[in-house]
Amino acid sequence: MKTSETSVDVAPASSLLRDIEILVIEIAQAERDLSALVTRARLDGASWKQVGAALGISAQAAHQRWSKLGPETHRRLQAEWVRKNDQKEN
Repeated sequence: MKTSETSVDVAPASSLLRDIEILVIEIAQAERDLSALVTRARLDGASWKQVGAALGISAQAAHQRWSKLGPETHRRLQAEWVRKNDQKEN
């Protein structure tokens, strides 16, 4: 659809809102994947400094964000990540 004031195509609002909803879901999944990878890196011996460098943040910022996750959350995130990647391979 074109507006009368500009020649830029404008998608219907409902389509844009659906795109927003999809993106929010994808961002949430990416956040879970990131947390799982941070957990795996730490379990494999990576320091907070190394994790922070990979994320482009300080070691302190990485520690503050991910160290507060309890052991059960770490196990759940790791299991979810492994399950997701096993599905990709099959």
